[in-house]
Amino acid sequence: MNLGELQSGFRGWLLDGDDQFAAQLGIGARPGLDVYRNNYRSLLRTCLQVAYPITLEWMGWTKFEAAVADHIDSVAPRSWTLDAYPADFPATLKRQLPGEPECHELAEFEWTLSQVFVSGDEPAISMEGCEGIDWDAARLKLAPSFNIIHQDTNAAEVWSALKQGRPRPSADKSGTSRTILVWRFDEICQFRRAEPLEGSALQLIASGASFGEVCATVCAALTPDVAIESLGQWLRRWFSDGYVVGVRGACS
Repeated sequence: MNLGELQSGFRGWLLDGDDQFAAQLGIGARPGLDVYRNNYRSLLRTCLQVAYPITLEWMGWTKFEAAVADHIDSVAPRSWTLDAYPADFPATLKRQLPGEPECHELAEFEWTLSQVFVSGDEPAISMEGCEGIDWDAARLKLAPSFNIIHQDTNAAEVWSALKQGRPRPSADKSGTSRTILVWRFDEICQFRRAEPLEGSALQLIASGASFGEVCATVCAALTPDVAIESLGQWLRRWFSDGYVVGVRGACS
């Protein structure tokens, strides 16, 4: 057995406890291999517990532990850092618990918050500093931490209640679509629910569309008066909430 075969076999042992590989190393190697595999799985288990404390509290230890074991069996670490390993856990919960969508959406929300917290930072700007901007041509730059997620349960409300020690709400599985904005401001993760059209407008901005193009899209969906009023309210809130970090565009 050359070095490459040994490394590949050892990796396979960590993942599935391949008895054939253990036999090739001799009977005396089995206790040591068992220690390595147990440590490997314990490390990944701890990594997931630390990443999803609210999800664990919601699901309970027995159900969470079963999902963790499934995840470790089916998803191997792929990054140089274990910090990235929990990223795929919501997908495991979605596959394992199709009748409890609030579980994977809660985990998705919790993971998004953790990534927002460690994302890059740029100072927000005020709307008062944007005099002379040609708003038709202007392109808003959103904070690196800004995210939009779409959910069909009240997972964000569940997270908030558990985090604040309030009574557990019932899971809303009605399928009502929710647009959740998540960002960091003053070193604190923020989130709020937005109307779907506002979320679509912000998605256009994030993709590089000009404010004029955003206005055209909103005006096509609403009456002119309602569109203008909505756009004005949204724009003021985007600045005051602190996730606009720049405006690019020709001056009028």
